[in-house]
Amino acid sequence: MNQATTSESSKSKSKHGWGMKATSATITALTIAEKAVDGVPAPGLKAAVGGLLEVLKAARKTHQNENDLKELDDHILDLADILNAIKNKNGAVGNEALQERTDKLAADLQNIVNSSGKIKSRNKLARFLANEEDAADIAGLSKSIDRAIQVFQVGANIALEKAVIDVTARVTEGVSRIERHLIDPKDPLNPLRPYVADAAFNSGSRTNVSRCFQDTRTELLQMISEWAGDPSGKPLFWLCGLAGTGKSTIAQTVAEQFSEKGQLGSSFFFSRDIASRSNPRLVFTTIAYQLARFNKSFFSVISDSVSGHPDSPAAYLRTQLEDLIIEPLRKLSDPDKPSVLVLVLDALDECSNELQVEEMLVLLASAIPKLPFRMKVFITSRPEVHIRSQFDNPAMRLVAQASFLHEIKADIIQRDVGLYINHHLQEISRNLLG
Repeated sequence: MNQATTSESSKSKSKHGWGMKATSATITALTIAEKAVDGVPAPGLKAAVGGLLEVLKAARKTHQNENDLKELDDHILDLADILNAIKNKNGAVGNEALQERTDKLAADLQNIVNSSGKIKSRNKLARFLANEEDAADIAGLSKSIDRAIQVFQVGANIALEKAVIDVTARVTEGVSRIERHLIDPKDPLNPLRPYVADAAFNSGSRTNVSRCFQDTRTELLQMISEWAGDPSGKPLFWLCGLAGTGKSTIAQTVAEQFSEKGQLGSSFFFSRDIASRSNPRLVFTTIAYQLARFNKSFFSVISDSVSGHPDSPAAYLRTQLEDLIIEPLRKLSDPDKPSVLVLVLDALDECSNELQVEEMLVLLASAIPKLPFRMKVFITSRPEVHIRSQFDNPAMRLVAQASFLHEIKADIIQRDVGLYINHHLQEISRNLLG
């Protein structure tokens, strides 16, 4: 035997020795895992793991397929870790979702064992003659185990996400209950909690707030002002625009202008990134709370209504609107009725429940005109289908005025952009000149 042949033989023995050692460790790990799942209430899991163990022992006898055996080792070690973690300290599967995933894993493993019969049944000569086929079988076995692990882990990720959502909801509910007892217990508006304090236009927790630049959007702002002041005008105004067209900037400016005039009753700036500001069930309670703080007369009638309907804050949207806003405001005496009161709802498309958004629009359209004074509701949103379909409804058109930002004339847009650029160029010039 020459030196090259001796060297190659040495490499082969070393390689085969590694394979024997690694696969032996894997068999040990899977044997421990088999014992760990003993008693787990998942019919067939222990038998499937035992069958897989026999397949692995058979595959171990084939020394020519070291790369495939190594990949098989890796996947089975991952599987062993999962099996050891499945059983909790009480010896039972933790919950119904985990039980279902464990049963699915047991079934998948049993199918793998059943389809791997060729590996177990080959004798030594057959394995030698069918080495390529054997390699394909082992590679397929490895992929099947990997696929079963992925299915199990994806289910675990989904379950974890659901658990986080459930825990968040419980924490929010718990905080709300604590607030009811700790915050001003004598406040008659306490039943309205949890209202969303940071949804208001002047909330300090809102970041990146912007308003219309001086002398821009003048035509649109004038149109909105005239709509609010028109006694015969429609009670709803829908400002629709694509993303990035400045809807929230305009809503902020509108809220500030009407607040300065003493005509802003409430504002709610939705945000899909903040749970409380995307929850439709907190909109009417928040509006009611803000209206109650508008003046003493509003506080009196709304707090009386809250006291008389203590369950309404947790009721359906229709009940919330009627009991907490419409009914009490109808009781205002003539001297206490404002000439006009404006509500601002910005980014309605960021509300989390499309069906309840549609319901809110229908309720506002039917209830606001029935008030004994002029209340106007200014709404902004993207042209989402569920919102657009409501404003396209013939009945809604009778009570809602619409304006589309993406249809504003090009010369007006160019003028506003020019004003903005000129202003900043002047600022840069002043800074450079000191």
